[in-house]
Formats: sequence, structure tokens, C-alpha cells
Amino acid sequence: MRIKLLIPILLLFVVILACSGFPRGTGDLELSGTVTHSAPTPVDKIEAKEAIQTYALDVLGLEIPSLVAGGTSGALSLPVSLQDGVEVAIDLAGTTYFGVWLGGVSSLSFGDSDVSGDLIADIRDGSLGVFAVTVREAPPTDSTAALELIKQTYPALSDYEWIETPTEQGYSFVTGKAEDVALQSWSVELTGTTINVGVSSAVLDDQSLVWVVVASGVLATPFEK
Repeated sequence: MRIKLLIPILLLFVVILACSGFPRGTGDLELSGTVTHSAPTPVDKIEAKEAIQTYALDVLGLEIPSLVAGGTSGALSLPVSLQDGVEVAIDLAGTTYFGVWLGGVSSLSFGDSDVSGDLIADIRDGSLGVFAVTVREAPPTDSTAALELIKQTYPALSDYEWIETPTEQGYSFVTGKAEDVALQSWSVELTGTTINVGVSSAVLDDQSLVWVVVASGVLATPFEK
């Protein structure tokens, strides 16, 4: 199989390789797409950590007990079909946090201006959450198993109806009527939300990479069809 040479120049990309068990220094990896972003202005690491952990638990049902976070440069592997939308949304955002933990990476962007310090208000005005988790399970062999693995990884998304969408690798899904989706977070209703989820092979053959992109408010605009 042909593989693409990718130099891991961004911190989070290096870490996700390590979390997936891929040897450091080899840099050989087949990707369907990589979203990158640089945030030159440092942000408070505690603030970033709390924002990512709270968002992950309340919106996705994902608990991240140990997290290293900040406003540093980062990279997340995503299907090419989502690449442009994520890049546009991150560019629209006033602040982007990146986080990494054992087996996962994340990016969380807020609004079109600096964060106010009121996490509820910032999420409501517009947010983009991108999370990718390496699961120690073999890649699913059909869409039913793929969706079940996604729901196990992100329990808060279990009640949504999903439509399978084409992807080059693995399986991906989108909410049935994205324009009608409303997330409940911190007792705040988030409207104009689009949710894309998927699963593909991780670096190691016996592991799966489960990802999700949740765009709300103003940052959902790049994903409207």
C-alpha cells in the first residue's frame, strides 16, 4: 500500500502518533486529511483545560481525566470532506484551544471575538469542537458496528438519528437534519448545530480512531450545504 510521508512538525500530531503506539521518528502515515491551525497568542492553560473538559463531558459525554491543554499549534486528522469547513471555522474563531491526553486530541474554538470568560455565553455565541480518540478495538467492518463504537465513545450523542455519508476510509455519519439539531449544554440551547462523526483505522491495525466535529452558532456556517 502506498503511504504518504508526513513530517510531524506540529505538537499534537506527534502526540497522537505516540498515543496510538506508532514509533516516534518514523513519520510514515496514511491520512485522509489533516486540519492544521496555529494560534500565536498564548492562552491560559488552566482556562483551556477547563473549557475542553467541560465541553467534552457536557456535549459529548466524554470524560477526560488527565489533559494537557493550551492555545498552541495543533493538527487533527479528518476526512477531506470536512477539511475546508473546519479550517474556515477555526479561522473565523476568536480563540482556539488545543488539548491532548492519552489516546486523544482535541480542538475547541469560540465565536468571532475574544472569549468573555463566561463559558456558557461563549459556547452559545458560536463554537467548534473537534475531538479524535484512539480506541483499542479493531476497526468496525460495517456501518452498524461503526455507529455503535461512536456512541460508546461519545455517549451524549446516542440519541441522535444519523445518516451515513461517503468517506474514503472507514465510516462517517451526519445528523439527519442538521439545521434542526439543538444541543443542550449547561442548560443552554444551542441551535444551528451540525454534527459529523466517524471512525477509521488508527495507526495500528488493531485500533480505531473515532472522531467528531460539532459546530454551533456562527461557526456552523462553513458546514451548511
